[in-house]
Parts: sequence; structure tokens; C-alpha cells
Amino acid sequence: MSDAVIADLTIPQAVDLFLTPARRGEATYPEVFEQATLLRVPYRQRVFLRPEGEAVEVQAYAWGPAQAPGVLLVHGWESHAGRMGGFVEPLLRQGYRVLAFDAPAHGRSGGRQASMADFAGAIEALSSRFAPVVGLIGHSLGGGAALWHLAHTPAAPLRKVVALGAPARIADPLRGFARALGLSREATAELFAAFEQRFGQPVEFFGIDRLRFPPEVEVLLVHDREDDVIPYAHAEALQGGIPAARLQSTTGLGHRAILKEESVIAQVARFLGGP
Repeated sequence: MSDAVIADLTIPQAVDLFLTPARRGEATYPEVFEQATLLRVPYRQRVFLRPEGEAVEVQAYAWGPAQAPGVLLVHGWESHAGRMGGFVEPLLRQGYRVLAFDAPAHGRSGGRQASMADFAGAIEALSSRFAPVVGLIGHSLGGGAALWHLAHTPAAPLRKVVALGAPARIADPLRGFARALGLSREATAELFAAFEQRFGQPVEFFGIDRLRFPPEVEVLLVHDREDDVIPYAHAEALQGGIPAARLQSTTGLGHRAILKEESVIAQVARFLGGP
């Protein structure tokens, strides 16, 4: 986006831009997705994103026997289900049904805008559609949404949640977005106020590290010390706020390569164990 376009943005338009993920060309899915069962799942976006709650279809993927307990994979912002493909075969070998989806406005799903609330809402919709879902594995914003879902829904049948490179607070990415737009301190305050007006809650309300979590659900946090998208301090804040969480650190993988690291995938599979 050019500086001229940025300069012409109104604050409400900046909020719209923050909620509009870039679809970076045709999404590429690994070979394992060719064996997936494809389903289109109706989903009505969270009403505090748009007053009318736009109806969209979410593209879902399923592997394994329908009667097996499920593990749901949740990708991050401006990503798609294919980025989580490394977890599919290890979980199938352990006896799970594996599920994944493209979040609203991502991959092959419908919609133009999304928020963490929509990621969490899609988790809720798919968990109901494919019950029982006993495990969640989320990356980046998808990890935050998985934790949000855990804190806001009855724990059963959910038993374990994995969050890789997850944010503890949404306020930090919004501040980073304001800096990228070159907004002044006063304009940044207006942006936060417009966000609150849009969602009906201040940005701090969406802080994941302030939530209460059911102690019976085990949580594994995996975060790279050199993550330049979601700093490592977010993982420490999450660990401090989730009594049942344990933190596994990596070094040198950054924010995205953590999803392809075989040792990380193996550790996540061991954490989930068998159904």
C-alpha cells in the first residue's frame, strides 16, 4: 500500500484494513490434503464484527474414521489449513480423526474480513459439527483463538490444547499495525477507540492472558525465542496466566518454521498421546 493511500485512510477504514487479511495468491496445500474429505460448513460471523452477522461457508477438511475422537488444527492470520499439514499423519497414526479448516476470509473459505472472535467461532462450530473434538492445535492467532475457545466453553470433551507462537494480547498487534501506518499517538488512540466501538469492548478485553482456564485441560505452549512476529514475552505471559500450561521453548525457528520442525511435531504428538 502506498504512503498516499495510507495518508488518506480514515480511522474506521484503518479498522477495516486491520480486519481484512491478504489472500496471498492461490493457497498451496500439501499432498495429504488430496486424501481429505472436503466439507463446506455454514458459519455466521460474530455479530460484533458486523451488526448483521454475515453468513459465510467455511472450508473444512477431515481425515480418519468418523467415530474416532477428533483433533482440530487451527492456522494463523493470513494463512490457511495447509500450513498445519505436518500434524495430520502423526495424529492419524495415533488413532485420532484429524480435522482442519480455512478460517473465514482465508484459504478456500468465504468472507472478506475476520477477527480472532471469528477464528474462535469457527472452532466452536466445527467442534459441534464433528464432536467429540478432544484436542486443539493452533498456530499464531489460531493458537490464541484455541485458548479463547477453551476459556469460553465447557471443557468437556476437550482434554488438551497446543498453542504454537500464540499471542497473549491483541493490543500489541494493533499497536504494531498503527506503527506500520505511521499513525501519531493521538491517531493511535483514536484507532483503539474505533476498535472498541466496532467490537463493543476495549482491546484489552481480548487479552488471552487475563482469562480463566479450566484446570483439568492440559495446555502446551510452544514458542521460539527468536519469534519476530509474536515476541517470546507473550508465551511467558500466557504461561503465567494458565495454571495447567507448560512452556516448551525453541531457538532459531522463528514464527513459521516451527510448524515444519519434525521435533516440534513429534513433541506435540506425544503431548496429545492416544485417544
